[in-house]
Amino acid sequence: MKCRFLTTLLCLLFSLFSCKKTTNVALVDVETTGALRCIFQDDDGRGIAGAKVYLYDNGSYAGLGDVYFNSLIDSVLTDQQGIVYFQNLLPKSYLIRADSVPMNRLRYRTAEYMQAVAGVVKERVVKVSDFSGTLRIRLFSYYDYTMPLANLSVVAYPSHIALQSDNLTDYINSTTLKGTTDAQGYVSIKVPSNITYNFVIYNPKNSNMGFGYGVYEIRKGEINDITLYSYPM
Repeated sequence: MKCRFLTTLLCLLFSLFSCKKTTNVALVDVETTGALRCIFQDDDGRGIAGAKVYLYDNGSYAGLGDVYFNSLIDSVLTDQQGIVYFQNLLPKSYLIRADSVPMNRLRYRTAEYMQAVAGVVKERVVKVSDFSGTLRIRLFSYYDYTMPLANLSVVAYPSHIALQSDNLTDYINSTTLKGTTDAQGYVSIKVPSNITYNFVIYNPKNSNMGFGYGVYEIRKGEINDITLYSYPM
């Protein structure tokens, strides 16, 4: 009897000390990159398709409409819903820029900074027309520099466009970037921002015109007050 009891006790002790505690650890993949998603929309909330969008390192903005091109990371066209998607991005700030977004017969230049976060898809809606400014122009006579010139048409055009006498009339007729001076010589024109502009001045009654009045810049949300001088037409 004692022998059987001792045998049982020894078996229990052996089992107790021979068992090891096992801990199951679930391995979780740690996300190290994030993604950025931008939706380019018009004033009615519709996506703008076919616009080329560029992704740059933060700090790559060199000036008005300019970037350091060696900082370019990627570029992609917006899809039918106006969406671009950049993925596998290290967690930091990026510049997302579009040079020529078409809307309402105009071309807009947009620039947005976005922060990538590991394991997260950050999203932003870009209303393209928000990237506009106002050129507030006052037109005076070259003769005395004090007489306002009324009822003359002032047309703004991007300075990179080469206007010549053979295409000047076509541009004037087709563009929406124009207005007519009031009795005090004032006219305001809302234009896409981050672009430099020159001007055409013409008399719609007799078609007399002149162009090349200097280059002026405009930034998003700004009003640029400009004084121009012209011979009466």
